Amino acid sequence: KTMSEFPLEPQFARTLLASEELGCAGDALTLVSVLSSEGVWYRPSRQSVDQMAAAEEAQAQFVHRLGDHLTLLNVYRQWE
Repeated sequence: KTMSEFPLEPQFARTLLASEELGCAGDALTLVSVLSSEGVWYRPSRQSVDQMAAAEEAQAQFVHRLGDHLTLLNVYRQWE
């Protein structure tokens, strides 16, 4: 397949093509889906310090030391 056959932004199409060769197509498809959607984080009003702290604490449970993409995979896997 070529990138032009995918109804995606070029960087996402390239990611999916490369992921097949690298044997990680499932994770790449999940990540492209998450990145193509609305944000996954709840952001309460900045006026509520308690709610902001609770949201940040909840988000911290998913953080992966290798970066944002693996953090998003953690979020999806916990939701799944």
